[in-house]
Amino acid sequence: PWRFSFDRTSGDLWIADVGQGQWEEIDRVARGSLLDQTPRRNFGWDVFEGTHPHEGSDRTGLTFPVHQYEHGSDGCSVSGGIVYRGSLPGLAGVRGRYVFGDYCSGKLWTLRKRGARFVRSEIGSMPNGAGLAIVAEGGTGQNLYVAGVDAGRIWRIASAG
Repeated sequence: PWRFSFDRTSGDLWIADVGQGQWEEIDRVARGSLLDQTPRRNFGWDVFEGTHPHEGSDRTGLTFPVHQYEHGSDGCSVSGGIVYRGSLPGLAGVRGRYVFGDYCSGKLWTLRKRGARFVRSEIGSMPNGAGLAIVAEGGTGQNLYVAGVDAGRIWRIASAG
């Protein structure tokens, strides 16, 4: 995993997991299912990359991601984030969604649940492109930030979409 966080409201655990070779994934573990696991949760590394076989094909007992994307125009290395729960007007469309991005492309997305599946929406990109290392929130949860290793800077996101 490359960053994980807990949703302040639901208590769900969100994990951004960098892939082995071709697929990046986002995993979610619902609150309440963390401690009562027998056997412990298995996200499939390195047998699977996302839902794609990597070094095997036995799916028995595995937990698969809520979202995945292939290397290419979307990027090559997922950078995890947070579920935004703030109330800034410019980020109203992001509220309640998991915000994450990609190190290589610098793209920023949200995930939201629609029915039984999660839907990704692009909300912007890093200034100067690549190098996105993390999506984070401020201490009160109101502000949303991205940090880039290429530029060595932290940016506050004022609006999305």
